Amino acid sequence: MMPSGVIAILNYRKEKLLHIKGSLFVAAGIVLGAGIGAWITVHVFDGKSDLTKILFGIYIILNGIKYSKIRRNIYRLFGKKLVEKPPRAFKDPNEINFFIYLILGIGAGTLAGMFGVGGGLIITITLIGYYGLNPKQAVAISIAAMFLPVGFNGVLTYNAAGHVD
Repeated sequence: MMPSGVIAILNYRKEKLLHIKGSLFVAAGIVLGAGIGAWITVHVFDGKSDLTKILFGIYIILNGIKYSKIRRNIYRLFGKKLVEKPPRAFKDPNEINFFIYLILGIGAGTLAGMFGVGGGLIITITLIGYYGLNPKQAVAISIAAMFLPVGFNGVLTYNAAGHVD
């Protein structure tokens, strides 16, 4: 995450696709949410990893259906016409309230803390699907938000254990 994350962030910034303020609020939420998610897994699910895997699998399947051509084929199967939508204009990341970014980070951090993976996926899918951001901007925000709480912290931890050359 560290070397590729830095390069990706710099490139997205150069292309004016990175919304730093949004990324910082998402990152703050991730830090808080990861602790919440870990607490839920340990105390509510009592460490039952199979249940958390099933819940994460359900989440991935539902989002896969939302963004795949499966819906189109289901409509065809039942003889309904899928109304074609005109191409949508992407929202400006500045139009999204900072509170939304924070809540998104808390949600992504909580789910990532519970499942151990998926924070970036949750952020990207939500920003594109529910808030109408350009996919490249959503990825840029996600990478930048995950960089400090996940990438940088991970490198420091591995370095302290002597695994970084």
